[in-house]
Amino acid sequence: MVTTKAATEVGITSATLNGISDLQDLTSVTDMGFLLSKTPDFATTARISIQIDYGSVNKKVFSLDPNQTYYYQFYVKYIGGSEETGDVSSFETEASSSGNLSFRPHLMVWRIQDGEAGEDANGYPIPGIPGAVVEQECRYHPSSSKMLKNEDSTDILQTGKIRLSQGDSVPHLWASIHVVTLAGDLVYSGVVKNRFVGQLSGGWVEV
Repeated sequence: MVTTKAATEVGITSATLNGISDLQDLTSVTDMGFLLSKTPDFATTARISIQIDYGSVNKKVFSLDPNQTYYYQFYVKYIGGSEETGDVSSFETEASSSGNLSFRPHLMVWRIQDGEAGEDANGYPIPGIPGAVVEQECRYHPSSSKMLKNEDSTDILQTGKIRLSQGDSVPHLWASIHVVTLAGDLVYSGVVKNRFVGQLSGGWVEV
């Protein structure tokens, strides 16, 4: 059985879709994800595939319209083409205080540092658990107002500054990041050369 769960982290242009299944064997599953639509009849539907997994799953979606009701279902597709869907759930994005202006018009993508490697009881190496990929809404500002340090301690002129909202994850130093528009166009690709985690305000990284 698959169940559509309530959306969480609903903002002006983004939301996290949630679902859960009681699958015990994934070998018969060919696809899994969410069907997303602006209408309850799903006349026009976006199919958002995710990694096939057991239990609770989620997917954060971006580029949504402000002040818009969305309808969605969690689905699982099996070998042979049959598909199982949960009940229809809905959510409404927040209204923008500045019309359609997005204060976080970009998306920053990076990977959390891998877990520490180790050894088993026989002394064979065990690789660290790969870090999860993070997608974070942000605002990229081109800037060349200061000198920063490369990883080899050589000086380099700053390229830009990326601002985040309070509570957002901030990439680690030297993390490889990609910044794109919400439409998917590349804005910046490189590494973090300076970072700040705010307590009462959003953090930022300099590149």
